Amino acid sequence: MMRNRIKKIIYYFFSYSLDLPSRIIEVFNPIFHSYNLRVTKIFDNKSETSKIIFIFVVFQKNKIPFYVKNVLECLEKLKVTVHIIANEDIGVDAVDYLNTKCHRLILRKNIGRDFGAYKDGIASVDIMHYEKLFLINDSIFYFNKNLSKLFERVIADDADVISLFENFEIRYHAQSFFIGFSKNVISKDFFIGYWRAYMPFSSRLHSINAGEVGLSKSLIANGFCPIALNNMYELRRKLLVTPATQIMQLLDIIWAEYPSTIKNSLKVIRSEIQSSYNLAELRLELNSALEPNIFFSQKIISDIIRALEKANPTHFGPMLFAKLLGANYFKRDLYFRKTVSLSEFQGNLVELGIANEEIQAAIVELKLKGTIDELGVFRRIKAYHGLL
Repeated sequence: MMRNRIKKIIYYFFSYSLDLPSRIIEVFNPIFHSYNLRVTKIFDNKSETSKIIFIFVVFQKNKIPFYVKNVLECLEKLKVTVHIIANEDIGVDAVDYLNTKCHRLILRKNIGRDFGAYKDGIASVDIMHYEKLFLINDSIFYFNKNLSKLFERVIADDADVISLFENFEIRYHAQSFFIGFSKNVISKDFFIGYWRAYMPFSSRLHSINAGEVGLSKSLIANGFCPIALNNMYELRRKLLVTPATQIMQLLDIIWAEYPSTIKNSLKVIRSEIQSSYNLAELRLELNSALEPNIFFSQKIISDIIRALEKANPTHFGPMLFAKLLGANYFKRDLYFRKTVSLSEFQGNLVELGIANEEIQAAIVELKLKGTIDELGVFRRIKAYHGLL
C-alpha cells in the first residue's frame, strides 16, 4: 500500500513538473486572456427555432470525417440548434460543409482543448434563452448504428445533468465529451460563474482536473448529480441476467483491455468465476433435467463491478459497454494509448454490426495516428504521464 502511494506521488510530481512550463508560457500569451483574440470568425447561417442547443467542438484538418457527419446529420433531423466551434485552420472545404449543417460556426485559435472551446461557445450565446444545453466534441467515433436513438434519448431525458459515461478513477467526474444540462442548471449563477472563471490552458491535466473534475464537483456541490447513461449500476443489472457462458467470453475482453493495476483484482475474480463455471458445468451434467442457463452469484458480479470502477470505462473495457448496453461509440485514442490492438478493435466492431465503410475509415485514422511508442522521446514521456 505504502509503495503504491509513493509511486503515485512520484508519478504526479513528474507529471506536474512536465506540465508547468507550458502553462507559464500560456499565461503570458494575450490570446489566453481574451475571447476576442481567440475567436477569429463567426458565421451566422440561419435563424434558430429550437431552444435545445448543441455546442459541438470539432478539431479536424481539411476533411470532415464520417463520425462528425453522422452527428450533424442526426442533429439536423432532430431540428435542434447547432453551434459548431472549430479550429481556424480547418480548411475552406470543411468550413463550407459545416456552414450548411449548423446555425452558427465559430472559428477560433487552437488553445484550451475542449473545455476552452466550450467556454468560448457558451460566451458567444445567451444560454438563458435555451431549455437544454449539450456540450459535445469529436474525440469519439460516433458510428451510425443506433446513433439517432442515442440523441433522441438524451434530449427526452429529464435529468438535470446527463452524460454518456462517468469515471471513478482517481476522482469522480462525468466525462465531458458528451454532457447535457437542463434549464435548472444553466440558469444558475454558479454554472455561469464556473465558465467565466475557467482558465483555458491547453494542458490535458488542467482540462481533466479543473475541467471535468472541477465542473462535476461544482455541479454536485450545488445539488446536481450527473446521471450517466452507461453506468456501473446498469452494467451490473445486465451481468446478473447474462448467462455464465457469455460472461466468460466477456471476461476475456475485460482481461485484454484493462491495465495491470486492475488485473490483480480481476485475476482473483477470474479464478473464482472459472471455478464456479466448472462446478456449474458438472452440476448440469449430473442433472437429468438440464437447466437452460447458469448464472453467476451476485457476489461475483459485484466483485467484477468493483474492479471495473478502478479504471476509465472509455479507455478500458469500452467493448463491454458496447456489447451489454449498446454503447456503439468509442474514444478515438484507444489505439494511440495502446488499450486495444487494431485487430481486436476491428473484430469487435464487426461483431457489433458496424458498417464496413465506417470500420475501414476508423482503422485508417488509427493507423495514421499510430501509438505512443511512435512519438519522439520527450513527447512519449509526456504521453505516458497523461499530458498528451
